[in-house]
Amino acid sequence: MTHAIDELCLNRPRLLVRAAQSGQCIYNRKRHLRRILRISFLPSYRGAIDRLLEAEAAVDEQRKTGNATYRAARHVELLIAILAEYKAAAQDAQGPT
Repeated sequence: MTHAIDELCLNRPRLLVRAAQSGQCIYNRKRHLRRILRISFLPSYRGAIDRLLEAEAAVDEQRKTGNATYRAARHVELLIAILAEYKAAAQDAQGPT
């Protein structure tokens, strides 16, 4: 089975990916997305995914370079949101079952 992280071509440490996969069950788009993205509105799935990928890339660069401002918790919450938004977008595209 392919995971969304693989489909998005994100090569991240296994521990971060596992933490993100585990955290999807508590993700609530309305409650979490605005805080995670630091915005006041709920964007479309595609808009959210684009913003999340951009923010995650910046955090991953901090991780790779050993930047002192890197926070693993922030990285995991971004990955959780990416996975959840990607899954929701795919389900929405399939329509009602």
